[in-house]
Amino acid sequence: MERTREGAPPAPGEADSDGHTILVVDDERAVRSLFATVLRRSGFEAIEAASGPAALATIAEHRVAAVLLDSRMPEMDGVEVLRELRAKERTRTLPVIFVTGEGEVDRRVRALEAGADDYLAKPVSTAELVARVRAQLRGQAAWTRVLEERMRERTELLADLTRQRSGSSLEETATALAHRLAEEDGIAGAAIVMFSHDVAVTAAATGPFAEALRTGRALSQRLTRGLHERALRGPWVDAPGAADASPRERPKRRIELPGGEHSVAYTPLVAGDELLGVLGIVDEHTARDVAGRRLALAIDLGEVIVTLLHDQRDAWGQHAASREALLRIIEAGAFTTVFQPIRRLADGVALGAEALTRFHDGASPQERFLEAARTGCGIELEAATMRRALDRARDLPGELLLGLNLSPRLVVGDPGLPALLDAQSRAIVLELTEHDHIDDYDAVKQAMASFGPSVQVAVDDAGAGYASLIHVLTLAPDWVKLDRLWVQGIDADPARQALVAGLVHFARETGTALVAEGIETAAELGVLRSLGVELGQGFLLDHPSPHPVLERPSIFG
Repeated sequence: MERTREGAPPAPGEADSDGHTILVVDDERAVRSLFATVLRRSGFEAIEAASGPAALATIAEHRVAAVLLDSRMPEMDGVEVLRELRAKERTRTLPVIFVTGEGEVDRRVRALEAGADDYLAKPVSTAELVARVRAQLRGQAAWTRVLEERMRERTELLADLTRQRSGSSLEETATALAHRLAEEDGIAGAAIVMFSHDVAVTAAATGPFAEALRTGRALSQRLTRGLHERALRGPWVDAPGAADASPRERPKRRIELPGGEHSVAYTPLVAGDELLGVLGIVDEHTARDVAGRRLALAIDLGEVIVTLLHDQRDAWGQHAASREALLRIIEAGAFTTVFQPIRRLADGVALGAEALTRFHDGASPQERFLEAARTGCGIELEAATMRRALDRARDLPGELLLGLNLSPRLVVGDPGLPALLDAQSRAIVLELTEHDHIDDYDAVKQAMASFGPSVQVAVDDAGAGYASLIHVLTLAPDWVKLDRLWVQGIDADPARQALVAGLVHFARETGTALVAEGIETAAELGVLRSLGVELGQGFLLDHPSPHPVLERPSIFG
């Protein structure tokens, strides 16, 4: 063993690491004693071990800050000791400086590959020895501060998420959580996907996820199956060029992001033994080690998110299943259009026809449209059925008015509606259902003003909804359609007759066309005609049909 050169005393200001215990491992007593003496003079505590097994035993019993490890020792050499240290959680990051002979390049390479933090070549300058020990301790202290800061930030984030108030729906709560995560430094976006009835549905998506995943929509069956299978195995990192997945497995487990250059950490959302969903966090960087650090954060967040979403999950599951079923009906066009004529009650002549929707599965149209509104796809269903009605109406005589049922939300929310209606070759009557609440009458009137002269407006089901006749008074429509509630049994009810008589007077004074809906008996028809109601429709006159008979019914003689 070569002798070492004596070093100088520590320079002023270098005592910032004093008091740390350094383990010196060498089978030569003189070298070991020299290194320990130099370290003690520099303000460190130093303990010695003469062999690899003795070093491992010492580390197990004492708290050491760093290790000086000789490369050549009998029984167990330095590389073997190093591998043992790196295999244990407690010593995986313990700074180790490898000490080799001057020409032992191969041993240095093996040591660095095994996890050595630095090396010294004999003969060792003791000044260099102390400097390298101090450098390793400073690096370890800096990393500790980074970890402490990250733990503090993580604790604050967890506390902040825990304080998040639940929204009225799971999607609202999940979206608030995802947006809060995206505010964190280094996080580009987040997604929460929930499993419901054998499908995975996006509850929230921000950042790059939002470009590929639509909130409230189901993932493909292949992606649902792959995501579920992968989540059952625990958290994982998905990085560009991920090497831990076979080519066969990788397509199953990846949520495709635009460009595919993001590193994503995923963690299952589990309550008890039930897999509820998956949380994904997109890192701004692409490096796999960075995403690995995000994985620890994702795991910590998973439990908080499960707690916040669990109570809303059952109701959301039913909501999501209904929404997905409705969206499939829309995409498949699983409905048809029928027409019910609107006739003059004086002579039975058909002036127009109201387009009505019938669903292939026999579901009640009224209940289905209400369900669509509740699940957030009401506008999509209305728009699809309206376009189907416009297409089917091409077979009707061109002089007939076409009545289309639209909600105020669609009238205000579809900027392409005016151009679509103006392109039709017939006059259109937009029947605004009175069952929908109107929050902004000015917005509705502004939208109505954008329609061309061939488009008229009707208030449908007047007298049977939120605002009673407020729609009529505020919107000043061209038509008012009297709800069947006031028509049924009108022949035996003076109160109904008085109300309708008043509306007839209102219609005449304002130039509004009044249409009685739901006429089912000859007695009802007779009273309505005697009161001066000019237009009507109902089963007595016509049943809705894809190909309506427009000739006058026999009841008119």
